[in-house]
Amino acid sequence: YVIDHQGLCTFFDPVKKLAIGTLQLMLPEPNVSIHKIYQIQPHTWSVLWSNHTVTIDKVHFEAVYTKNIKSLKYDLKRLKVVHPREPIANFSNAKAIVNNEGSLIQASLRQDGNFEIYKEMVGADIFGNQTQDISQFVIEKVSKGNITDFVLDQSGQLLYAGTDEGELLQWNIEGGKANLIEHIRAFEDGAAITNLTLVFGDISIAVSNAKGALATWSPVNEVDLSNNKSLKKIHTLKSHH
Repeated sequence: YVIDHQGLCTFFDPVKKLAIGTLQLMLPEPNVSIHKIYQIQPHTWSVLWSNHTVTIDKVHFEAVYTKNIKSLKYDLKRLKVVHPREPIANFSNAKAIVNNEGSLIQASLRQDGNFEIYKEMVGADIFGNQTQDISQFVIEKVSKGNITDFVLDQSGQLLYAGTDEGELLQWNIEGGKANLIEHIRAFEDGAAITNLTLVFGDISIAVSNAKGALATWSPVNEVDLSNNKSLKKIHTLKSHH
């Protein structure tokens, strides 16, 4: 399936190579379009709309058998909506995830290069009643270059960012503040980072640059055998341009 900038999801039969149907993502308000879209889990999408509303939408598939004939049933489910809290002009990008506990974590990149972190953390009190704790804080810019891409891990505890100076940054954002864990040069030539993608179940991060190179970084124990881990480059695929 493909999702266009108007939020129309078109489904295809991979065998017959024909469109078999369409579904429309629910617009957060009339006459908006998709500004950016990012896959946070298989078939689960963080969608930044032109009015800066962020939604998390899941495409659901189910095999249906009728008289031994298999067909595919599909639908769309909206998991979360996060409305903008400031004027749209203040931000350049935003991404959000819902973790396994049902908590929402959103990272918004401001025009000044700072991040705003917004959280709706789900928990339970001593009586087993669901609770929700809302918080937000700002991560001030520490990089030399401008942020070109960023990604949250599925727990909502780690934020990664890449810059146009080839810097790779990692913060722990668990709790009410950010702790900068890594600030390293991802590529020796300092080429601009263009894309960050978490791979291997969020264990490693794949980093690509403007020259077509791709490197994978993973947390590795320090040589003193402590529990402290740092990002190490474990694989590099050079550009074939």
